[in-house]
Amino acid sequence: MSRASRSRAALRKAAPALLFIDRSGRVTTLPASSPWSVPDMTLLKTCAVMFVLALAPASAMAQGCLTPSEQRAAIAGNQAVPLEQATRNLRPEHRGDVVNARLCRVSTGQLVYLLTVVNRHGKVMRARFDAATGQLVQVR
Repeated sequence: MSRASRSRAALRKAAPALLFIDRSGRVTTLPASSPWSVPDMTLLKTCAVMFVLALAPASAMAQGCLTPSEQRAAIAGNQAVPLEQATRNLRPEHRGDVVNARLCRVSTGQLVYLLTVVNRHGKVMRARFDAATGQLVQVR
């Protein structure tokens, strides 16, 4: 029996361990003290959380944001002011390009506009407006 055959047989009899081939082509095992010898539980937990989030309904992930047809109905039913009217209430230091705007229903049932604004200096801000009145509630 060749030396390579004996070492492969010994590896098969050994306790389960991770094997790898080094740059010279030799098959080696990781030592028991290696962090790679035990499955990384953090990675497993992260994968489990991502799986659960993937199964969550899209409306829950989007904080209850309305579809375009629901937005039009809310504005037509005077439940929300038009977006242009709300953006006029931005303070001068917060004015800029609106790169994202959503009309969402929060847990209290109130409608709010959530805007992402980039000012002329490149600073990204998130603004929250009361959709019923168009008044600015919060800027971060």
